[in-house]
Amino acid sequence: MSEWGKADDKQSRGTVAIATNGNVTGTSTYFTVDAKVGDFMRTDDGQDFFITSITSNTVATVSPARSGDAITTVFAGAEFTLSEKPKFITKGFSNKTTAAEVFGVDVNEMATTNGPAHAGWVKRSTVGDRVRYETLVAMSKNGITGDASDDAQFADSKIVISSESGDFTATANLGYNDLFTVNASVLGAIQSITYKWQESTNGGSTWFDISGTTFKTYATKTLGINAGHLVTGDTGLKFRCVLTASGCATVTSAVKTLTVTA
Repeated sequence: MSEWGKADDKQSRGTVAIATNGNVTGTSTYFTVDAKVGDFMRTDDGQDFFITSITSNTVATVSPARSGDAITTVFAGAEFTLSEKPKFITKGFSNKTTAAEVFGVDVNEMATTNGPAHAGWVKRSTVGDRVRYETLVAMSKNGITGDASDDAQFADSKIVISSESGDFTATANLGYNDLFTVNASVLGAIQSITYKWQESTNGGSTWFDISGTTFKTYATKTLGINAGHLVTGDTGLKFRCVLTASGCATVTSAVKTLTVTA
């Protein structure tokens, strides 16, 4: 592997055991097929390594990904992941940069995270309560391949509310009304959004999902109520919409207050 890898996540079959001297013994592994010398390996106990040699599908050696670290025994049966993080992040680039702080960010992930200036290998660090991003190696649109399990830091896609209605005043006992609307889309992916409208009768302290015959629509972007169901006693009821989509964090709309006049 060159100093400038591009795979955020590679196929990694089987399990491993790693001795303190860096000798790796694999079980049902395919090192000669799946891995290359220089690849970054992370075991399920959180240790980070670089592969220094591959002898066979089940025999390899590693060194700590950060110079000066010692290897703690990784017992047989440990799962692991492989990637092509650039080697310079721990070899001479900065004593303060660790492999665990560097992520492969593709264009979708960049678009969903407010911070990185460019797709590629991005350092994410926390200073106090602030998160800082630094693109260490910029990559082209299709540069980063594979998707590591780093959605907590860089989501693959996210729900974005583009507009939504505010509080609503209606007249009691009139016909069908559209009360509130939320317009949203999924950034970074083409997929559908599930809408779930909720109601609170105690000022927003507790919420329950809307269902039944009172409301005409409550599982779409618009909350509509059937004719004849609005009375002045409904004044003060609060509503919100919970939006979900596969692979995205749940998003909740602003709270909306209903007023009903006679």
